[in-house]
Amino acid sequence: MSLNATNCRVLARAYGLESDDWIDKEVELVLGEVEYEGKPQEAILVKPVSPSSKKPELDDETPL
Repeated sequence: MSLNATNCRVLARAYGLESDDWIDKEVELVLGEVEYEGKPQEAILVKPVSPSSKKPELDDETPL
């Protein structure tokens, strides 16, 4: 399965920008919709299942 831009963004958000870090991560495939050329289109979407490997970013709102 090739990844569309939407699924690449989901994986990058969950596991980082380096696609080598996505290897061996578990995802769920779901039927959903994406907008293509201004129209909704059915698409297979990825939903991350494995825990995120990214470190949480701290901000002023994050409790310590």
